[in-house]
Amino acid sequence: MEDCEEMISLVQSISVEIQQIEDQGMTMEFDVVGIMASVANAIRRALLVEVPSMAPETIMLQQNKSVMQDEVLGHRIGLIPFKADPRKFKFRALKAKTDHPDVALLFELKVTAPKQPLKSEKRFTNTKVYTKDFKWIPHHEHSPLMDESAIRPVSEEILVNILRPSQEMDLRIHVVKGIGKDHIKFCPVSLASYRMLPTIALRWPVEGEDAARLQACFSPGVITIDVNEEGVQSARVADPRKDSGSQNYLRESKRIVSALDIGTEKDHFVFSIESIGALNVVALVKEASIILKSRCEYHYLSIGCQQPEAK
Repeated sequence: MEDCEEMISLVQSISVEIQQIEDQGMTMEFDVVGIMASVANAIRRALLVEVPSMAPETIMLQQNKSVMQDEVLGHRIGLIPFKADPRKFKFRALKAKTDHPDVALLFELKVTAPKQPLKSEKRFTNTKVYTKDFKWIPHHEHSPLMDESAIRPVSEEILVNILRPSQEMDLRIHVVKGIGKDHIKFCPVSLASYRMLPTIALRWPVEGEDAARLQACFSPGVITIDVNEEGVQSARVADPRKDSGSQNYLRESKRIVSALDIGTEKDHFVFSIESIGALNVVALVKEASIILKSRCEYHYLSIGCQQPEAK
């Protein structure tokens, strides 16, 4: 029971603070205070390999007259991220049909490069095929709320292939739900990292030329220089959070290095998350939290603890 009470107190001491959300909710930086490095790594791994997303699984290739081999073309298409909410779909069973409306989305790519006259100066022009050429073929059982703006490739400017005159491509693909643990194409984030919050302090005042040299050792905004009434410059730690972790200060003289007290907050982690584009980062972090919560609840009950009352 003492272990159970200790676990409850640790959970209740955790705090989360969002620092910034940019790119229309696709990137986010937030702080988690009161956890161990193992828990921070569990959050990162959940975002990378356990939060589901949608990606191409099967390709029905009817025609490929381009110079790109079928295997290479399939690999390129397989890594295209698609904008579709995986929470509205089910995981495909091992022997289930791929084209079931609750399991997969169907896209068509049918492009033919125009044939040019033999004496035309443009007969060797290239026709570039982009992801905007994919066409979603909705199933009659799909919800009418799932319009083309919600079901599409994340970006319309991803280059798929290059065709010469008279070459054509005709194929269909099934986009299914999966997790990054099965294949990297299902990873919903392009960046999921964390670092301990750096701490920087000055043991004694650093003034004059040393202050300017100290400021140049760190990223912009970490060290600022104040000027007093007598015109003397002195260094001041403004925002240790902006420190990139470089050790350029070790190149300076001993009097500058010894004036610094540099460390990290052992239970304060700064997370940086960047979404592929199917879901915004807030939704991704919530999904990762739900996954970790279910695992913690299972372990919590397995050691004989009772569920704490919700506050």
